[in-house]
Amino acid sequence: MLEAGELLVGQAFAVLHTTAHCPEQIAAKVEAQVLPGGAQLCPADLRRLLAATVLRVESEQSDAAAAEQRHADAAAERRTFSQPGVDGMGLAGAVLTAEQLRTWSAGLDELERTERAGDRAAGIERTADQRRADLFAALPAMVLAGRAGNTDCASTDITPTIVLNVHVPMASVLDLSSEPGSMDGHGPVSAEHIRLLRPTLLRRVIVDADTGRPVAVDDKTSRVAADPEAARDQVLAMLRPEVITDTAEPQHDPSTRLSRLVDLLDVRCAGPGCGSTRNHRDHHQPYPQGPTAAWNLGLLSARCHAAKHSGWTLVRHPDGSTTWTSPLGRTYSRPNPHRPPPRVARDTEPPPLRPPPTGTTPRWVTAAEPTPPVPPEVPEDEDKGESNLPQPPPF
Repeated sequence: MLEAGELLVGQAFAVLHTTAHCPEQIAAKVEAQVLPGGAQLCPADLRRLLAATVLRVESEQSDAAAAEQRHADAAAERRTFSQPGVDGMGLAGAVLTAEQLRTWSAGLDELERTERAGDRAAGIERTADQRRADLFAALPAMVLAGRAGNTDCASTDITPTIVLNVHVPMASVLDLSSEPGSMDGHGPVSAEHIRLLRPTLLRRVIVDADTGRPVAVDDKTSRVAADPEAARDQVLAMLRPEVITDTAEPQHDPSTRLSRLVDLLDVRCAGPGCGSTRNHRDHHQPYPQGPTAAWNLGLLSARCHAAKHSGWTLVRHPDGSTTWTSPLGRTYSRPNPHRPPPRVARDTEPPPLRPPPTGTTPRWVTAAEPTPPVPPEVPEDEDKGESNLPQPPPF
């Protein structure tokens, strides 16, 4: 496909990198399912589609015990590292589990926002990246200072309140499907990995059965029962019919309830290749001509929002996909960020619960299902490969 001009270099690298850990037969199945249709996607979106397909194919063919062992072996490799650099600089980092990585990243973002306000008050000029680097370097000293200031170190809780949003089909929770879920800011997570998590709260999201697009989200969360059987009953109780209406609001800025739905609809900025999670809730049809309603709102980063008002045209399609047209007429497509939920007969009974693996206390772990390994996280460079396009977008 690359030789025939049907695939760009950046897209080819996306295929190679995402399937690098796969056995040959699984890699071939993934390519057959994703290509050639995926050749219409930018490299960043193609990587996400490939990652989800790899998890699904591996889940369908893997041995549960072997998959759990791979999870444990991978988690055992977590570590930190540091090394000197040039010009008085150095490099430091860590290899973490997906949950640890997202907790760390979300916490650092929250600290950076607080630091930003202090910089403004003090007249200090630092970029967001510089603030994050300074905070990263200061974190051990901050923790030690917090412990030193408390006479009972054992009772000191220094863990910030961080929310990790994990989206998972109910069929996968109930062990009726191997469809992977996703973690905000991280990407696809295998069904087996999700069953090994220990969530504290549940929030129901009602989606369109054909597209997977959210159409409503519960206002309140419910605390997960400690008993696995009771937790499963909680999930089953959410499977009730609802009448959904997209009611417009009179004001410009959406309410908290509507904002929550809009954030779930787009997940991230709708610009092709843009992975920003710090976005504006943009009216597609400008307010007040266009209402403040879910169908007329979407997420755009500051850069993509500016592009929309600087000659670029954005079209949002009913299935959740978007099409951008540059001032010179070139188009860029972005697919629906959601996948349709698995099709399961209404009268299908979930399999019996099985004992949790040694050393874990998961809420939902069910009887023998092929389980996938979690592939190593490949850092995403959202701009990688875009330079190969004849007219790259400003994203």
